[in-house]
Amino acid sequence: MSLLRRSVAAALISAAVAAVGLAAPAAAATARTLPGYSFQAQQTGYWCGPAATRLALTVRGYAPSQATLAARLPTDTAGTDSITQVMAVLNSYANVNNWYEHKVVNSNSAAEQNLLKYDIVFDVDRNYALVLNVRGGRYDTAGVYHNYPGGHYLTVVGYTNSGANAVIEDVALGSGHRYTMTLANLSWWIWSTSGYTA
Repeated sequence: MSLLRRSVAAALISAAVAAVGLAAPAAAATARTLPGYSFQAQQTGYWCGPAATRLALTVRGYAPSQATLAARLPTDTAGTDSITQVMAVLNSYANVNNWYEHKVVNSNSAAEQNLLKYDIVFDVDRNYALVLNVRGGRYDTAGVYHNYPGGHYLTVVGYTNSGANAVIEDVALGSGHRYTMTLANLSWWIWSTSGYTA
């Protein structure tokens, strides 16, 4: 599917779910986690952007160093400024096929939550991870609180419960770096940041 057709499909699905409250996409699997990716914790206190970007690229067969990605994004001691920088670097790799688009959560409306759900299921089912910019704190489904008041980048590598929960890889963590979070909590986490790329 071309990016144009994907955008149109996403817009139609978003409008439909906002209007009648349907789950999307209807033919999705109940749960799926991407196989074969390589987790690597961020190597400095401000390289969450490079580390999350690297993880998404390993799904597509690339494994650049975090230092390489920090230079390309670019990332400095203040971190990575915007998810749009992540999007541009991801799309620069041939096997990514210019897949990624910039999405935002402006009001955390039902339509935006449904579009986030659609994007996660759509991308994971087609072997793409998503990178998200989050800020503040939210609970995962196990009741663990994750708090990044200065902002953070995460990678979504799967979904459960037909897309109602996202499977997250958190490059800031050692043990416990993979957890699930409801779409409602995840959408709130993204709200007021530079958004996500899917």
